[in-house]
Amino acid sequence: MQEQTTGIVLRALKYGETKLIVDFLTERYGRMAAAVKIGSGVRGRSRRMLFQPLTVLSLDVDYRPGRDVQTLGEVSLAMTWRTLGMDPVKMTVGMFLSEVLYHATRHAESDSSLYGFIIGSMRWLDESDTGTANFHIAFLLHPIIGIVKTRHYLSYVRKNFSNIDDIDVSWLKPVFLFAIISQLSWLVVSLHASVVSDIVYYVSTILLWLMVLHYSWNFRPIKVEKETELSADIMLKKFPPISEGELERVVEEEKLYLKQDLTLADIALELKTNRTYVSNYLSHVRQQTFYDYINQVRIEKVSVPLLREHPEYTLDYIAAQSGFASISTFRRAFRKLTGMTPRQSIVTATPKP
Repeated sequence: MQEQTTGIVLRALKYGETKLIVDFLTERYGRMAAAVKIGSGVRGRSRRMLFQPLTVLSLDVDYRPGRDVQTLGEVSLAMTWRTLGMDPVKMTVGMFLSEVLYHATRHAESDSSLYGFIIGSMRWLDESDTGTANFHIAFLLHPIIGIVKTRHYLSYVRKNFSNIDDIDVSWLKPVFLFAIISQLSWLVVSLHASVVSDIVYYVSTILLWLMVLHYSWNFRPIKVEKETELSADIMLKKFPPISEGELERVVEEEKLYLKQDLTLADIALELKTNRTYVSNYLSHVRQQTFYDYINQVRIEKVSVPLLREHPEYTLDYIAAQSGFASISTFRRAFRKLTGMTPRQSIVTATPKP
């Protein structure tokens, strides 16, 4: 069945004599590759011009989920650029950005905010007469893309992992703030060129990337699975729903919370069910993420009793015994749950003479 969407051309590769394999970022399907028949001769050369990088096309697609290369029907221009295909500086910036987007969106799902941001940015580049030489810097540092992706990523890791020390990206928040400041300094440089403004701009850019390097040094990337992948087993198998209290019973009786690298998949395996069911149970019944629930059990079942009965124990020891991978995570989780630090809780629990 033919369905219509718009798409941005990222890259086109010749396939045989009369075909192209074109990579698009589409509004409806996210990243998509499609085979396009262009023909030969003069007609083929003119049709090939439609698939230049950053061209926005209206596409009729016979979309089949799971297929690596889709089949296109009718193709036509959805937007016409005024200067983007003729101005040498803009063409160079556009080619650079198309390559960046090609690699950065390789596994991207449909994201209307991201797609709209890219279209809006390309329209600005096409219509602007000044400040285009550094456009790619402002585009890459723009915090909107990062904020949207960071929100999705943090939601995913908190729903699936109990230890997020090496995969947490909360540190990106100050990086985005610094990026905004860097962009503002770039604006000042563009409007009021001077030696001082140049120094401010370049120093702020260097500091920004040093901050990113510092926080990302021990970062461990993970694959964020799509919601359709998480629920695929439900369509293939019939899993019984989780009855209320069953998850809590298994976690506490088996003491699964003591496992430092416990994941949602481990819980699903113990319950002989699907990760989506476990995640939905935590969200709707307990109204918690997996990360918050496991840390709450660790603190209530192990940390608090140890702090009360053995105030001489170090916090590192108590954190490790409770199942926490780091003392910093233990402190944050403890304060979030009790409203006080572990040491304050010892003082509160110690009876006065």
